[in-house]
Amino acid sequence: MTKESFCFICARTNLTIPFPDHWDLIGGHVEEGETPEEGLIREVKEELDIYLQDYTFYKKYEMSYR
Repeated sequence: MTKESFCFICARTNLTIPFPDHWDLIGGHVEEGETPEEGLIREVKEELDIYLQDYTFYKKYEMSYR
């Protein structure tokens, strides 16, 4: 990261979700039929009420739910 870039993190204060009282990155899941870019824009709007127009790919993270 550079001094011109930044990262949003949030406190997970809801005790009913996994890892309550921990810091976490904002975000969620890409919904079926949605591109990763569309998911990013939607999640940032939902969680921060910001319409994201400029972004740079950083890292892909995949999780398997069994």
